[in-house]
This record gives sequence, C-alpha cells and structure tokens, in this order.
Amino acid sequence: MLTDKLPVITIDGPAGSGKSSVGKAISRLLGFSYCDTGAEYRAVGVICNQRGVDLEDPLACAEIAAEFAAGFSINKPGGILYEGIDLSELIRTSEAGMGASLVGRHQPVREILVAHQRTFALEGCCVIEGRDAGTVICPEAIVKIFITARPEVRAARRRETPAEAIARRDRIDQSRTASPLMIAPDAIEIDSSDLGIDEIANHVHSLYKERMYPR
Repeated sequence: MLTDKLPVITIDGPAGSGKSSVGKAISRLLGFSYCDTGAEYRAVGVICNQRGVDLEDPLACAEIAAEFAAGFSINKPGGILYEGIDLSELIRTSEAGMGASLVGRHQPVREILVAHQRTFALEGCCVIEGRDAGTVICPEAIVKIFITARPEVRAARRRETPAEAIARRDRIDQSRTASPLMIAPDAIEIDSSDLGIDEIANHVHSLYKERMYPR
C-alpha cells in the first residue's frame, strides 16, 4: 500500500458523467461501503424547499444541513432516509440537482456535510462519489478518479435535465468559492462517453488492487 494513503476510492466529476453508476459498480466489486455526497446536498436543498428556506441564505441553509446531518440515514446506495421519510426519489429530480448546487455554494453548509463525509472516509474501505471527494473529503485516497463525458452525452443521460441546465450547474460548481469542482493533481481522468460502466469499474478495481498490494 502507498505510504499515508487510505483504502478509499474517490470519484469526482460533473453531472451526467456516469460517476454514480461507476461508483456503485466499484463498491459492489470490492464489497465497499458507498457514500454519494451529492445525495446529501440534494437532500438539504429539498428539505430547504419543503420548509420555505431561501436557498441563497447561507445560515438558514446551514441550520437545515446541521439537522439533516444529525438525523439522516442511508437506506440504499444513493438513497436518503430522513425523519422516517424516504427522500430517494425526490432528490433525483433536476430541481433537486440545481438545489444541491445552490446550497453547496455556502461554506457553512459544506463544513457541516464535509465533516460527516470525512468521518466516513476515515473508516476506510469505501467509495466516495461527488465533486470534492478527492480534493477535500479524502485527499489521502489511494485511488482518485475524475470522470467526465462529452456535453451531448451527459445531456442524453440526464433526460429530464436540459443541456443548458447542466451547463449552468457546471458553472456554479466550478466557480463557487467553497470547494469548487476540480481535478485533484493525482487523479486519473476518464472520459466515459464511449466506455461501459463495467469496463470503467473493472479498470478502477484493478488499479486499486495494484496500488494496495504492489508486487
């Protein structure tokens, strides 16, 4: 195993790149736990909307984030259960995706959720997927992947999300002050446009084993 590295795989990338599907496939291959960080931001945005909280208000959103972090559970990979209510379907709409980008701009919100995600990472043997997994949540991960795809491919994958909405999310995620979407210096970039999920997952799986158990 590489010195000072954790047995963690991080997968970052923009919306529609295929990172969630790849992350789940890798977690199944390795028998790892799985953390979809974007699902947490989506859930906070959904709860804010349900309670009439302004998504532009950092402190109000942070209060919701703190309540959420203290009481949510993961009922399935990529799913969220909060206060006995399954939010798994509500957080997968295009509106929830935009809400995630809006609340994710706020430093107080990110500090709360990153603290929880960081604790998860330090337990090891997990796949963490999102937009700052390899740069902020777990820079010590032994394997960091940044997945992207051509714009038209990403739009086709997100059938409910217009291409201009995806472009807007990209601008928000890449330009925010708090943990902007970026490629970690030691990450491996993969274009998933013409690759299958299993093909990418198997490649990352092999890379992980090579680094964990070098000959």
